[in-house]
Amino acid sequence: MDIKLLFHEGLDLYKKELYQEAIKRWTVVESLDENYPNIKMYINVAERQELNTLSFLDNMDPGENSEVSLVNTVNQIRLDFQSLLQRDKKEEAIHLLERLYIDRDCDPVALVFLIQANFEVDKKEKAIEIADKLIKVKPYWAKSFFIHGNISFQMQSFMKAKKSYLFALKLRPNSFQILSNLGSCCTSLNEVDEAKSYFQRALDIKPDDQRAKNMVNKLDDSSQKLEEEILKYYEKLNKENDYPDILLKIGVLQRKLGKIEEAYQSVEKSIKKNSLYVEAHYEKGKILLILEKYEEAYEAFYKVVKLQDKNFVGLTNILEFVKVSYFEEAALGLVKILRMEPDYGSVHIKLAKEYFDCDNVEMALEELNKGLGLSPSYPDGYYYLGLCHQKMGNIDKAIDYLKEALDLNPMYVDASLTLANIYMDLNEKRSARRLLQMIEVSLEEDHPSLSKIEELLDRSRN
Repeated sequence: MDIKLLFHEGLDLYKKELYQEAIKRWTVVESLDENYPNIKMYINVAERQELNTLSFLDNMDPGENSEVSLVNTVNQIRLDFQSLLQRDKKEEAIHLLERLYIDRDCDPVALVFLIQANFEVDKKEKAIEIADKLIKVKPYWAKSFFIHGNISFQMQSFMKAKKSYLFALKLRPNSFQILSNLGSCCTSLNEVDEAKSYFQRALDIKPDDQRAKNMVNKLDDSSQKLEEEILKYYEKLNKENDYPDILLKIGVLQRKLGKIEEAYQSVEKSIKKNSLYVEAHYEKGKILLILEKYEEAYEAFYKVVKLQDKNFVGLTNILEFVKVSYFEEAALGLVKILRMEPDYGSVHIKLAKEYFDCDNVEMALEELNKGLGLSPSYPDGYYYLGLCHQKMGNIDKAIDYLKEALDLNPMYVDASLTLANIYMDLNEKRSARRLLQMIEVSLEEDHPSLSKIEELLDRSRN
């Protein structure tokens, strides 16, 4: 690809006031050569022009809504929002957000703030709706997809998060943070080999990153255990008939290892042995989603619906997607309403939180161990184990569990702050500073915990 030609195409489009198209070309130029002369400046100027155009289309006076003015307006609303929350006026704070969204629904600065603020007041569905809007407003901005991925990840919609991170990666192929988050996402989806490949690519950018190194080592161990488990089931197949449940287990393990085609063949064999095997049809749908065969995935999930023979809430809405051939949305909608993998682990972890809040550490530990036994990928479980051991004075164990929580969710701010405070108490200021700097980089400027992080960073430097 001729970078110079691509740059000049962008310049021609900019002169024609086709700012989004210009940004698209220049973003590709930057991804191919981030040191291309003044490319960042050209992108920033085009983004400002685009912002002014959007403001004008919203019937705003462009003169009064320069980029600086928009940022100042949002900063003031951010302060008002935090003030209302501090005075326990949550409803008024939410109303403030609703008004801002009506007034500034095409302003990227406002949208980024609104996503975080809505998430903070537990309006998660609204946060994801605004994240969708941000992508429409800034479709060539890697940050749009990155934020969408972060929100989806925190809502534990790992498949949706992965898709957003992949879009972000296309726009910023050498981003350590995107690659690292993709690794965490695939880990949560039990896609072991794929997770490992993203962490290894992240290490190519930052070879000394300890967390990425730790995750690669853990995933290596997981791969070996999965391979051993597959061999065990194959040995069982040789001794017994091709039982559908054994074939399904092999398929699930192969999917976790990233052997998607082999997994599909195993699950298909399972279904041929028992065409009414609900769990096998569900697994088939999951594999087809990974292969991006959305219509076939929808058909597999719909087969599960028919086999279960009961009324599912929301099914009518999903069928509307099918009428207009939106099979990806339909398939993901069916995954949501089917919930074939009951998350009993989270029930124990939520109960443990209540015990911890009531200072019943012994019962909290008991519930946490039960919960993590059923759902070992829950960061909250390890975070509360860390808090329990911190309270009991087992500081080394507390540190280990908090690190485990951060391995599973590197954006876990509370775990980072707790661990940083422990390091400060141990006078390990360098460790505290390194941890705080890592989490600070990943947060937006208006994140509510940023002031605490900056305060701790100041203390760690003294």
